[in-house]
Amino acid sequence: VVHEVRRYERARGKSRSTYWVYHELVFRDFFRFALLTWRVSLFKLKGPYGVTGLEWSRDMELFDKWRAGKTGFPFVDAGMRELAATGYISHLHRQCAAAFLVRDLRLDWRMGAEHFEAMLLDHTPDANYGNWAYRILQRPQLVAAGCPVKEHLTTVEIVAWPVVHDASLVHTLAWLPELRGLPRDYAREPWRLETVSKARIRVKPYKDSPLWFCSVNRMNWQEYSWMSGFAWTVAPAASSASSTKAGSFVLG
Repeated sequence: VVHEVRRYERARGKSRSTYWVYHELVFRDFFRFALLTWRVSLFKLKGPYGVTGLEWSRDMELFDKWRAGKTGFPFVDAGMRELAATGYISHLHRQCAAAFLVRDLRLDWRMGAEHFEAMLLDHTPDANYGNWAYRILQRPQLVAAGCPVKEHLTTVEIVAWPVVHDASLVHTLAWLPELRGLPRDYAREPWRLETVSKARIRVKPYKDSPLWFCSVNRMNWQEYSWMSGFAWTVAPAASSASSTKAGSFVLG
């Protein structure tokens, strides 16, 4: 693989895409060698970093919705449905679904790792459990800083990544046909159907926010810095106002 990437670079030049091939190969080897050091700690609740201070749940109703792709968060659900049907799930969906299970559902991370082990056709213990424990499981310093917060959704990527990586919702709507009749903004965030907009405010994710579960978002900030910086405050829709007008929410 490295030989072919280098041949491509000699012919067409280096790019961010070729860099990421090298990056992922380095991570593959990192997990292989790290497993020799982490050993059985990789498969324990505290993980190889000895994370403490979290309350873990084993709520099977929540877990069943997660693995069936019925959480109500389309980016997560699309990835999980593809996994169930094909045995494959993209790297982005894999990380986002895992972070949602840990940071928002607050389920025992090993439940998710075991499900991936059962479903993935490309499963290897070092990469699967290594990604869960190294990338997803909360570090002690984040726990000490009070993260994850409990007042709102903490996996920002659930909202940000569909805008950046599936802007037209081609992949999402392929796996969630029930959303195809909605305007794109509603299909991306269908919970908006149950709210009414109140005020348009300026809000922008910042580079070092602890709500980014993936440190790559800090390294590749240019992919996210263009986002509009606006959002809507919302209130629950009254029963008489169930017919929320399409276009009440507009990106940008």
